Amino acid sequence: MFTRIGTVAVAFLLLLGLGGCGKGQGTVSGKVTLEGKALKFGSVLMVGEDQVRYSADIERDGRYRIYNVPFAYFKVALYIFDHKQHYVPKYKNDRPGKLGAKVPNQSPVDNAGWFPIPADYGDPSKSGIALTVDQADIVFDIPLKGKAAEKGP
Repeated sequence: MFTRIGTVAVAFLLLLGLGGCGKGQGTVSGKVTLEGKALKFGSVLMVGEDQVRYSADIERDGRYRIYNVPFAYFKVALYIFDHKQHYVPKYKNDRPGKLGAKVPNQSPVDNAGWFPIPADYGDPSKSGIALTVDQADIVFDIPLKGKAAEKGP
């Protein structure tokens, strides 16, 4: 009888111990700059070897934070859109129980301080930026180099 209880206890402890041996997760945060100047808008995208994507918005001071990133190798891209062409949609709800409809006159986003970045940073395979997440908290600043991309017509 004692050996049976002992076997069950050992098996339980092994299962409990193995439960914590899986891959971990971390938080990746940092600041994105171009030639030392903080980016004001956009997002940081991390693409794993399994093509699963993790992203976060860039705040007005250039900072970003991505939560629950599994321990793995990632390529990084940056998406910066021209806020002069971006609008915050306004919605109205004139039919109770239905989703609101877009209102034609939308208000532009405040774009003070926006500037473009070189186009290759928008492609994870061309950006040249990568990192391996292997701990719970990683500070990963992204100092971009080069001239700002030319604005389109």
